[in-house]
Amino acid sequence: MEPFFLSTSSGSLFCVLYPGISNHGVPKKRVLLVPPLFEELNKSRRMIALQCRHLAQHGIDVLHVDLFGTGDSEGVLCESSWEIWHSNLQEASRWYESERGPIDTLWLVRGGALLGAGIALSGHLRSLLYWQPVMSGTSYVNQLIRLRIANTLDRQATPPTREEILAEIDQTGTLCVAGYEIPDSIITGLSTTLPATPAIERTLAIHWFDITSSSTQQLSRGNQRAVQNAGFEQHDLHITSIQAPPFWHTQEITEVPELLDTTLKAISPK
Repeated sequence: MEPFFLSTSSGSLFCVLYPGISNHGVPKKRVLLVPPLFEELNKSRRMIALQCRHLAQHGIDVLHVDLFGTGDSEGVLCESSWEIWHSNLQEASRWYESERGPIDTLWLVRGGALLGAGIALSGHLRSLLYWQPVMSGTSYVNQLIRLRIANTLDRQATPPTREEILAEIDQTGTLCVAGYEIPDSIITGLSTTLPATPAIERTLAIHWFDITSSSTQQLSRGNQRAVQNAGFEQHDLHITSIQAPPFWHTQEITEVPELLDTTLKAISPK
């Protein structure tokens, strides 16, 4: 892997390029990761790194970018915004394509499915890879608010209500939860965004990986509706269910080894 800092309009972003070289001296494919958000990113880093290395070992490039105010990039979260994060991904994708070639696959993990909906890539994109995508930004924000309420139960006799927390966000411009100061721009971006396929007039391969504790191998009704609303069924949609712990929010860092080869087979050239 090749770590480096990428200079952007918002500051220096910490990036890791996992170069995959084939027998012909060029990568078979190029993958841009749109990472999960907040604590889910910390919980997912192990699985993401394992997958990046696995893809690189099989000749596939991956670029992983820490967004402004996250990870080892410049800035702090409360100074960031939904628009800055979109700009980060756009600038990173332009650098990636200029240095390595056209991006073939967009890999979106959890909340990255919402953030990635606003990225405009070149016409070379061939596939979308979703790891347990968040399909409702409103529900995701509600989960953050419930977590904020839960975190105050052991400190306050009467925890704040949802309405009080929303009023606090309006007043302070941030949602403070689990040690994260999330600016209202990001809360609004999450709340008003739905996953969508890029505006490309051709069929994309969409690989959706559903990590579930159930053995039914079926998406929930909510996700089935979300798939329809996002227009995924108009493309070449493949849904794979893997029975495993939810590594993005387990208490201990968790690995799902079967996801590595399954993901590789999904996007690797035939």
